[in-house]
Amino acid sequence: MKDIKNQSLLTVQEVAEILRLSNSTIYRMIREGNLVAVKLGEKKGATIRITQKAIAHLIKERGRKNEESIMDN
Repeated sequence: MKDIKNQSLLTVQEVAEILRLSNSTIYRMIREGNLVAVKLGEKKGATIRITQKAIAHLIKERGRKNEESIMDN
């Protein structure tokens, strides 16, 4: 819990702006398990938040996959 306490929780909109992607793309990445998010609430329309650490992990993983793809060609 201490790890999350020191991190900002960002909205889908904020993450979309940071990554220059659409909200739909961010939701799809969450749904497909490519971006870790926290759902606050149980009903439809519950609040979703993403940590800065999750964004950094996504960027690192995507970079690694792109690098591997380049090396294969």
